[in-house]
Amino acid sequence: MLGAVVLSPEKLDPIISEMGIKYRVDPALLKAHIKTESNWDVNASRFEAHKGDASWGLMQLLLVTAKQVLGNPNLTITQLTQPRVNIEAGAKYLSQQIARYNGIIPDAIAAYNAGSARFKAAPKQHEYINQDYVDKVWKNYSIYKALGTGVIAEAVTSISETATNILGTDTVPIYMVVGLMTVGIVLMSTSRSE
Repeated sequence: MLGAVVLSPEKLDPIISEMGIKYRVDPALLKAHIKTESNWDVNASRFEAHKGDASWGLMQLLLVTAKQVLGNPNLTITQLTQPRVNIEAGAKYLSQQIARYNGIIPDAIAAYNAGSARFKAAPKQHEYINQDYVDKVWKNYSIYKALGTGVIAEAVTSISETATNILGTDTVPIYMVVGLMTVGIVLMSTSRSE
């Protein structure tokens, strides 16, 4: 098992920006996926019992998926956990999902995680089977889009995750970030989601 190697979002910004441009994916969306999937841990891995395989790296890709997406049948797990390779595979795969779902970002997010944008059966129609995942990526996407990558954005995403865990899925944290030079104050309130 590999030890955690967490890189700062700022350190990965050049790669994320490059791959965002190359595959026409908003870098904020790539950052949201990385935050949600691995919390910036280069060596993150997760066994996928239903697939009998594991997800690897910053963007948590199955080796078989990365091989197919990158067109490299000789790709190894060691190569896949390298930030540049992992982010490129994730960006390209996410780009394919965005194209597959005609630019509908929530559908692409759901498909990135579950293979397709599948919905739950009644009574909660139009809710993805992985709705919590989609909501988490979307929330992180909104934060990175508004605040960029930096200490404030990381603080807000971390506080948001903690607040959601404490308050439950019925509440949606609302944040105001007030910055004064290099010092930021985070104020939080909650509102009920429908």
